[in-house]
Amino acid sequence: KVLQAATHVICTSDQIRKDLLQVHPKISPEKIDVITNGYDGLLKPVAQSSKQGDDPFVIGYVGHFYYTPSSRAAIFKPWWKKPIHRWLNYTPRKEDWLYRSPYFFFQAVRRLFDEHPALEKRLKIRFAGTTPDWLLEQIRSFGLEHICEHQGMLSHDEVIRFQEQCDALLVTSSKVIGGNDYSIAGKTFEYFTIGKPILAFVCAGAQRDLLQATRNAVLCDPDQPTVSANQLLSLLQGESIIEPDYAYMEQFHRKALTAKLAAIIRKKGKPCVA
Repeated sequence: KVLQAATHVICTSDQIRKDLLQVHPKISPEKIDVITNGYDGLLKPVAQSSKQGDDPFVIGYVGHFYYTPSSRAAIFKPWWKKPIHRWLNYTPRKEDWLYRSPYFFFQAVRRLFDEHPALEKRLKIRFAGTTPDWLLEQIRSFGLEHICEHQGMLSHDEVIRFQEQCDALLVTSSKVIGGNDYSIAGKTFEYFTIGKPILAFVCAGAQRDLLQATRNAVLCDPDQPTVSANQLLSLLQGESIIEPDYAYMEQFHRKALTAKLAAIIRKKGKPCVA
């Protein structure tokens, strides 16, 4: 009813648009447009760097991971193992948000260290944001306490400086069982303006599609830890070739996105209900 009543519908990824049209075939495709999140400022050339000597290679992450073990269990536990008040809960789309956590990134790092022990002294992982207990437990389970650092909550200006001091920036995505993930992390667009390689542990879906198109990331398959470990090795050694499509990325500047929104409003002749 909401979609039918709306003058126009705006969503934040092509995958969301595809999903809406599949679930609601009576809605006209012309009624739904995509306006993603975006960035301000200028795009910076991506620095291809490897650290020599005593300086560690720093991989940074900003923000929350939107994952908790309890919420994942609520989706994947059989109904008879759930509390009685959750027996009738139904989840039409199975999303595994463990993939949004750094679990599979840690797995690849552990595999890398097992193959190349000397690299343990050359890598640091730094987190800006809250530090939940499950994150500390994941770090312990992979034996990575000595390379992980937690900066805590930072202001936006501090976050920018934090990102600029990193050598690569981590992003993850959830895994939709039998489908494609629809979400694009908002931090991705700000990453575009930092000028550092994006290390993407992402599954099939909107996040991966965006980074493939912009060509400014090392794309790792979370389900292939050995391959991902080799990609990490190439990144640390400065062998990863990243050649961003800056012309393509310009469409995600907020001025361009605002112009797109304004054009939709003018075309419809009245304010949108979105």
